[in-house]
Amino acid sequence: MTTAPQLLAFGGVIVLGAITAAWFFAVASLVAALRRLISRSAVRRAADGLSGVVLIGLGVRLALTTAR
Repeated sequence: MTTAPQLLAFGGVIVLGAITAAWFFAVASLVAALRRLISRSAVRRAADGLSGVVLIGLGVRLALTTAR
């Protein structure tokens, strides 16, 4: 196992594996919850509107800048 120090005893490797598995489970659960939130139509409309405003703002800024 290259990611764990080689001086860990077998019990330490088991604990490290359990912590890693718990971390991956927590991240996967968070991503699933965020996916449910983002898939709502109101959130999607708000994100589309916000990105549209940002793109229009960047276009206006680009149009108003002068070359040096």
